Amino acid sequence: MKLLSTLLFLAICGTCICQNLSIHKNDKTDEITTSHFLEVGVKSTKLESCCDYITFTGYLLSTSQDSVKFNFLNSEITKELSLDKNDSSLNTGLFDYNPYKTIAKEDLLYITNFKSEKAKKNSSNRAGIGALLGIGGLVTILNAVFLDNNQRELFIIGGSQIAVGLTLGISSANKKKTFVGKDPWIIN
Repeated sequence: MKLLSTLLFLAICGTCICQNLSIHKNDKTDEITTSHFLEVGVKSTKLESCCDYITFTGYLLSTSQDSVKFNFLNSEITKELSLDKNDSSLNTGLFDYNPYKTIAKEDLLYITNFKSEKAKKNSSNRAGIGALLGIGGLVTILNAVFLDNNQRELFIIGGSQIAVGLTLGISSANKKKTFVGKDPWIIN
């Protein structure tokens, strides 16, 4: 009896605390849990003249019928190219340091799901290393074209650097789940 009541208590607590965000597209369904680190793009209503959207990174807290609550660690404005850095329209009222933000579901542009903050950093680092290896491979192949010595070996080394760079670049790509545009994901 004690074991049964303990299991029942844990099941009730688990359903109350562990809220997930369920999204679907065509026949695919994805669950975003509270333990995953997220990058979220949000429409900006206050800064519409100076930026496309605001990117937040953090964790999902809870969901409701029409909104989603996040615990954001930081934010970044994605600006248009014509924006002056000293523009006074960038009002600090939008960026008050309240890490808990409730966002309407229709204001979400995209969500990128990572297992943890470390996984996001590792993905970014792999992309950088892949780019450096690819550029190094191109330089090695150009070196092989202009040098007569060991031309065959330099082509092989340059080609392998490019292949490893492309592999790292492709492995670091994370899929954004977009909620606008052609064939969007739909939030349940």
